Amino acid sequence: MVVTDEEGNSTEIEGHIDVKDPITLGEVSIDESVARGTDFHAEFMINAVNGIHNITVDVHAHGLTLKDGEVEWDFEKEYLEKYREKTEAEFHEHIDVPATAPAGEYHITFIIEDEEGITKEYETHIDITE
Repeated sequence: MVVTDEEGNSTEIEGHIDVKDPITLGEVSIDESVARGTDFHAEFMINAVNGIHNITVDVHAHGLTLKDGEVEWDFEKEYLEKYREKTEAEFHEHIDVPATAPAGEYHITFIIEDEEGITKEYETHIDITE
């Protein structure tokens, strides 16, 4: 960095700047598979420089064939109050899987939005078993 005053005198200094993401996630722990009619566990640390506005979880599958008594399962939930405005929080939730959900692979997306509207996404899969 060089600073020059109105008389033309200047001073120079060298240094390093560490630019960080406004939202970072710690190690994510999510069950790899779960029997329908039970719940699965999701847990991870969130650091959000601007504070957390909300966390959205979306679970869905594509192309699963429904058997008798099964009902297509799509899950979307916004988690607000428990995490809002915190700059550091542990996301720790248990999500119920209906007993009527078809078995198969489901896609999970976690979207963390901060108070400035910046988002961070984490995607994974879970197997729902009979």
